[in-house]
Amino acid sequence: MKLLLLVALIVLNTNCFSAEKIGVGPMVGNPTGVNAKLWKNSETAIDMAIAFNLDDSSGLSLHSDYLFHWFDSLYFKETYPLDIYSGFGGRLKFGDSINIGARVPVGVVYRQKDTSDFFVETAPILDFIGRSGVDLHLVIGARYYF
Repeated sequence: MKLLLLVALIVLNTNCFSAEKIGVGPMVGNPTGVNAKLWKNSETAIDMAIAFNLDDSSGLSLHSDYLFHWFDSLYFKETYPLDIYSGFGGRLKFGDSINIGARVPVGVVYRQKDTSDFFVETAPILDFIGRSGVDLHLVIGARYYF
């Protein structure tokens, strides 16, 4: 069942490779690893990450989210526009057992033209398979688009 959910998560994201922009880069925090963002259109994207939780020895964490963006929603020092995004997705956490949960990411991103972006994101997580409970991701990161 758990393997089936992992395969379904990957298959659902395979149509994203027709996106105009694909960004890849590091993210640091909880968890720390590599993230990618695949734009579906001008307002929606799918992000994915493979990372490790540094706060415990639970091992590998995978997540993917469908994101909605609101451009130029905030301004830093009145000259730097910041975008807000939010969405929904899922997380697989491998360790002593496999935990599967739902996540709701909320973040702020600063875009550098069309080449890169920098972001801060938090995502509450409700694990419902494996160890049930609540978790929280908090990361900063960057992506380069090609």
